Amino acid sequence: MQHLPAQPSRDSRRPHSAAQKQRNDNGGGEEVPGMSVQDDSQLSNGDDNEDEDERMERDAENIRNIESRLDRLAGAVESLAASLKNNDAMPEDRRVTPTRPVTKKRRKPRHKSTSENKLAAKVRKHLNGLLNDSPEPFVDEPTSQRFTDRAQTSGRRSCSVYDFSIDLIGGPRSAWNKSAAEVFAEAFMEHHELEPEILESVKAKFHTRVKSIKQMDAAHRKGEIGDRRKIRNT
Repeated sequence: MQHLPAQPSRDSRRPHSAAQKQRNDNGGGEEVPGMSVQDDSQLSNGDDNEDEDERMERDAENIRNIESRLDRLAGAVESLAASLKNNDAMPEDRRVTPTRPVTKKRRKPRHKSTSENKLAAKVRKHLNGLLNDSPEPFVDEPTSQRFTDRAQTSGRRSCSVYDFSIDLIGGPRSAWNKSAAEVFAEAFMEHHELEPEILESVKAKFHTRVKSIKQMDAAHRKGEIGDRRKIRNT
């Protein structure tokens, strides 16, 4: 009986089929010898291409954002330049100027000269003498008011050196006190033999002294000074 040559099995004619089957059974894990890896390399190249596209897109977006910020900054600079140009073209009284803190200058104390201090001391002493010698050194309000009503039409003075008095109800320069200042200045300059040029200075010192006496009289009325007669000699 003649023997026929052995035929290769179906599986041996398809060597890759078993390897492929084993890979599928292993869940696509470790490569089995004889298996093609062409499909895996194609998938990897596709992922790399997608990552590159995303990076390019992000870079393009960042560039667009930078360009937008530069455009806004350039617009702000142009607006500021136009504002400054308009400010220079405005009249000087309408220009916008930066505010500066206002510093108040301190006034230096004004020191009276020695001659002024001596004159004030003499006026105070002479006035105290006239008030002490007068029977009524402080005029009452009704009498002062009557004199004020007639001062513009009458040429009479409010008092004389013999009945000298001052007004503590009205102001230091009331009508009564202005008339009393003339009486006082004439008597003072005659007593001290002074030149007529200082007449106004003597009147000013007199009104200053009357103001001080008026303040002391107000303190007396509040009970701060017990004896009103002390006002004449302060």
